[in-house]
Amino acid sequence: MGVEGKRIAFVLTGDDEDIRDELIDTIKSLIELDAKVYLIISELLQDKDTKIERIANKSLLSIVDGERLIVNPEELSLQDSFDMIVVASCNENIIFKVANNIVDDLVSTMVKNQLVNQCPVVLAIKNDNKLEDNSKDIGTLLNSKNIYLLPFGQNNTIGSLLVRTDLLLETIEYGVEGRQLKPVYIEYKGI
Repeated sequence: MGVEGKRIAFVLTGDDEDIRDELIDTIKSLIELDAKVYLIISELLQDKDTKIERIANKSLLSIVDGERLIVNPEELSLQDSFDMIVVASCNENIIFKVANNIVDDLVSTMVKNQLVNQCPVVLAIKNDNKLEDNSKDIGTLLNSKNIYLLPFGQNNTIGSLLVRTDLLLETIEYGVEGRQLKPVYIEYKGI
């Protein structure tokens, strides 16, 4: 199967600073593999008075040409689906909304639209709380059809969940094929 010709949207939520370099590398790799990459900036970021270049980082924007960049949510018809969306990063609030079928913003609406159209969603979990604080919702996501989690581990120092950014491209490739990269919960060694 592969990602060639697939329409893959990266939904940037503003929690992507710690994975931005890996996002850039993954997006470059996807473009080299002839995927059509879209960047979607959540309305939370758009409501800020910060310039878009500072929000999404010029280096991230520069690798996606103008016709592949969606900055304004109104430019996106939510009736259309992508072949995959990647939510980067997926914080506790998004985890809760997706797990409990709450649709009240661009990110949750896009995820719901993808799932209704039976299209895959990759979630890069970022959780500053301990695993037990979101374990029920994460368990729900693990058992949800067409939701694929970027493998993550628990930081032993503070207990927060951290994704294995080095596995993002592989997780996307698996998700396009309808498979979850395993194991999902792995030992986090500061990678």
